[in-house]
Amino acid sequence: MHRRFAHALLFALTASSLAVAHDGDAKVVDPRERWGGPAYRRDFDGDNHFAATSFPAIGIQLQSWLPLSTFATVINNANSGWGYVSPSGREYAFIGLSVGTGVVEVTNPGAAQLLTVIPGPTSIWRDIRTYQQYAYAVSEGGNGIQVLDLSQIDNGTVTHVNTITTGGAAQTHTVCIDTASGFLYRSGGSGNGLRIYSLANPVNPTLVASWNNKYVHEVSVFTYTSGPYAGKQIAFCCDGFNGGWTNTGLDILDVTNKSNIKVLGSTTWANAGYSHQAWPSSDFKYLYVNDEKDEQDFGLPSTTIVIDIQNLAAPQVLNTFSNGNSAIGHNLYTNGKWLFEANYRSGLRVFNTEFSQTFPLEYYSFDTVPSGDEPTFSGLWNVYPYLPSGTILGFDIDKGLFVWTMAGLPGPSTYCTAKPNSQGCVPTISFTGRPAWLSPLEFWIDASNVLNKKWGLFFYGLAPANAPFHGGTLCMSAPIKRTTLQNSGGSSSGTDCTGTFAFEFNAYLQSFADPALDVGTFVYGQYWSRDPSDPSGFTDSLSNAIKFSVEF
Repeated sequence: MHRRFAHALLFALTASSLAVAHDGDAKVVDPRERWGGPAYRRDFDGDNHFAATSFPAIGIQLQSWLPLSTFATVINNANSGWGYVSPSGREYAFIGLSVGTGVVEVTNPGAAQLLTVIPGPTSIWRDIRTYQQYAYAVSEGGNGIQVLDLSQIDNGTVTHVNTITTGGAAQTHTVCIDTASGFLYRSGGSGNGLRIYSLANPVNPTLVASWNNKYVHEVSVFTYTSGPYAGKQIAFCCDGFNGGWTNTGLDILDVTNKSNIKVLGSTTWANAGYSHQAWPSSDFKYLYVNDEKDEQDFGLPSTTIVIDIQNLAAPQVLNTFSNGNSAIGHNLYTNGKWLFEANYRSGLRVFNTEFSQTFPLEYYSFDTVPSGDEPTFSGLWNVYPYLPSGTILGFDIDKGLFVWTMAGLPGPSTYCTAKPNSQGCVPTISFTGRPAWLSPLEFWIDASNVLNKKWGLFFYGLAPANAPFHGGTLCMSAPIKRTTLQNSGGSSSGTDCTGTFAFEFNAYLQSFADPALDVGTFVYGQYWSRDPSDPSGFTDSLSNAIKFSVEF
């Protein structure tokens, strides 16, 4: 972590100051690492700014960062958030704050602008969803459902037009809207299960049903459009008894008929700590589940549970997958082949499900807490990956709003300086293709201007360098890995520069020759070869270097 992040501000939040969601929730006591510095906007501040260089990232470009101090002078934390697109196509972020709901325009992601903060009850927990030209904010601090009118948002105005207090307890833990059917679902809050509201009149949600068989921490509801469940409104509930702590797991409900809600199927999994949140794959074959306590209670790395939901009456836990990180998994969403996870202290983690939906590989990442990945409750709370532009929103407990774009992994390129050989030629690397774990295509790393009939090899490391070596330059740092010796060929007699080397890296990658070569790993390599007449006396020659990142 950067030194300017190192001064953590510790504070204890008590029931008298902030509402507590459920007994034993560590968010009320875990140390905070709040950042109160100025906002960062890439369009104005560039790529050499502190914010642009302080967060480890692979394939994710930081465009804007609005710390907590952007929204209010006295603010304890941020929490969840959501996105919105106005009828004109302009894009916005809604971020939950301990004092209300912040509204930010992100149409230009590199110049995010705060519009307003809508006051709300003080709480660590807040959740927001949108429907048509309205937003709905709920909180463990009470006050029911705040209804926000977004019809004038393009003019910089968001208006709190109604507060809905029907449904018993004013507290709510999370909210979900099935936009296809037009129903809003309040989860949790004072031990509740689900409270369901019709949005037929979106400014005045009407309570139509409830389901209180269990406490529901979070629900994701979808109207199926095809297959045997076409037309059905299906709710995936992360729930349990005793505030979700007892018999924690998943219930799948058919909520189509609000007066006759049916439990279709239920399941749990090994090492179940606390069933937190779930989201289906884009084809609705699988459900990805975050357990918020398995990392702490069982010492697991960041773990995602995969459940087969093709038969909703018999959900089947297939397996779990992990990136090996120690941080707690919190919220996740799918968009096409991508699975986006907000994993607290390890930040944003993006998995590719294109080749395996049950064992996806981590592809991109952005660490919002570079100081460490301990399994504690600070860091990235939520992520929103659905803006049409491709802009991604991240909501961090201690650092506020992050606005990202998915830049992808950089393609191969050359760097560093070659050592001329004894014939005065400069060995030069070129390449064709791209390095990828599962690609059927080849990635050739070639060297030309090499002495003929000489032995040589391609060698690489996982970090760059620019160090004097044998009269030339060593372009990578130790540890160094060497590949197989090969002969340069070329002219059969005499000494000239007609030799060449060629190494097909994808075959090497796919042979598992080096376990360190995971997706997203950066590789720095060059060619070494024999040169008996080397004027520097070291009898060898060095090419320039190539750098590339391993793709999926």
